[in-house]
Amino acid sequence: MSEFNNRIAAQRDILLIVNITSWKEELFGLSSGAIERWRNVNKIQRDSMLAELIQEAASKLFFIK
Repeated sequence: MSEFNNRIAAQRDILLIVNITSWKEELFGLSSGAIERWRNVNKIQRDSMLAELIQEAASKLFFIK
């Protein structure tokens, strides 16, 4: 259970950091759908450094399947 809790805590930390910036819409989760929606609403290019880092973090935390 500790590994699961650590992954959730890491997701929470990532969301807090990303959402410090005042976006049109906040990032609500690290699923592929949530990231895609956030990118589209905020007009962030898929190949931007921020989008790539979020995708990488989500993959490492196993939120994207």
